[in-house]
Amino acid sequence: MFNYARQLRWIPLHLAAIAICYGFIELGFWQWERRFRVLADGSQIADWQNTFYAIQWWFFALFMVWFWWKFLTDGYKIEQKAEKS
Repeated sequence: MFNYARQLRWIPLHLAAIAICYGFIELGFWQWERRFRVLADGSQIADWQNTFYAIQWWFFALFMVWFWWKFLTDGYKIEQKAEKS
């Protein structure tokens, strides 16, 4: 499997998956930093909507990792099945 993943045709997929995951993680941290609202009296309160948006971005990053793995293993299985035939 490792040799299959190192093939030149998979390099753009690996780079795209890394870039997308990095972007999702950064967007999650950006949303996390903006989750506080300042009230009229000057106090801060956590905004639940922004908090859950941050968690949602991190979930998207995990989904991207799962999708990348599934895409890679499915391609490997198809190629192995074609070699056996």
